[in-house]
Amino acid sequence: MSGELATIDHNWMETKNLTSQVPLPFGLEVFLDGMEVARSLETRDMLVKCENISAGDALVLKREPGNSFDPLAIRVETAEGVNIGYVPREKNGILARLMDAGKLIVAKVRDKQLVDEFFVSIWMDVYLKEI
Repeated sequence: MSGELATIDHNWMETKNLTSQVPLPFGLEVFLDGMEVARSLETRDMLVKCENISAGDALVLKREPGNSFDPLAIRVETAEGVNIGYVPREKNGILARLMDAGKLIVAKVRDKQLVDEFFVSIWMDVYLKEI
């Protein structure tokens, strides 16, 4: 069964071919994680930067391997190129390595909440997309 996807039914030790059940390459985005966008010192004016952002909007993720604070840093920008923060440090390790390996990682706004008169919280969902 070289190169075929298979599963084993441990009750009967029967091997079933799943190749026809798995569309390759995948046509849909694969959900990886959901997270809140982490703020940086550059994003103090979040209310102004985020006033036109709404759920479903595409976000751009950009690697910053030369970032002096975190070599795995991933900047989050609006489709217009406005920096709104970063992927949280505790979530960026695998995503950064995937991006460095040439994988296309994309994000969409899940929710935007006004926290107070000075701060807005942006939640995003991150996906792996077939190139």
